[in-house]
Amino acid sequence: MYGHQGDWDRAIENLNQAASLQPGQNEIHTNLSLAYSEKRDFESAIANAEKAVQLDPQRGVSYY
Repeated sequence: MYGHQGDWDRAIENLNQAASLQPGQNEIHTNLSLAYSEKRDFESAIANAEKAVQLDPQRGVSYY
């Protein structure tokens, strides 16, 4: 929701809270990767993308 509004800091904050509650959810890490990319924090974006792929290597969207 916050990402659609361009509030990437708040989106990241909420997604990190979600990740702490459900660490095995691939979608959360995929969305974190996108949010960090939008903030140009590519190191964090890559780390979350790698985590998403690790959690579900068959989910193609994780590779973007």
